[in-house]
Amino acid sequence: MGQLLLKEANLDDVHMLTEMNQELIREENSENPMTYSQLYNRMSGFLDNDWRAVFLIINDEIAGYALFREREHGFDPNQKEVYIRQYLIRKSYRGRGWGRTGIQLLIFNVFPLNATILIDVLESNPVGRKFWESMGFKPYYINMRLNR
Repeated sequence: MGQLLLKEANLDDVHMLTEMNQELIREENSENPMTYSQLYNRMSGFLDNDWRAVFLIINDEIAGYALFREREHGFDPNQKEVYIRQYLIRKSYRGRGWGRTGIQLLIFNVFPLNATILIDVLESNPVGRKFWESMGFKPYYINMRLNR
């Protein structure tokens, strides 16, 4: 079955990260209209700043990725938060526990000890919501908008 490994991504990996970001946008039924070029520039900007990207590797193949950053907790400056902006397990690797294993590896080997972990799940992505809830995540707030 293989073993899941984490590998830090860098600016040389922006092309692959952008392709996977496009896949994520499709999979979660996002309304994001950004072109490949726009997503590429945005991903470059993330990695140029305080964001980190990590590939999830199985049998020397990229099975997914996580894009996240550490920040101070909103209420307690002595507490850390990790905001996971993007997390994807590619379709061919789903349903075998790799997503769960990847998050556990990040929590126990990459994220600061006792950090609060935050995610956003689109309403258009019930499969993603079910996954995150199965990992113990609970809804905290509802973000609403009015398109005009």
